[in-house]
Amino acid sequence: MNKPKNCTGPIIQRYREAAGLSRTALAKALREQGFIITPRRIKGIEEQTAYVFVNDLVAFARFFKVRIADLFDE
Repeated sequence: MNKPKNCTGPIIQRYREAAGLSRTALAKALREQGFIITPRRIKGIEEQTAYVFVNDLVAFARFFKVRIADLFDE
């Protein structure tokens, strides 16, 4: 297995699933808040095959109403 490109993907996936959203629904909801992201990118982040950028973290944290630190393992 390749080295993971991020450490937040599984946590973001848990928040998404807890909210009852598909990747497509999350992408649409984020787009409505002004953040453009595709379901494919969300998949890559969750599966740790894509890097996560600061603007991604800010968008996810705002959407899920959590701190950015909550998107990281403790």
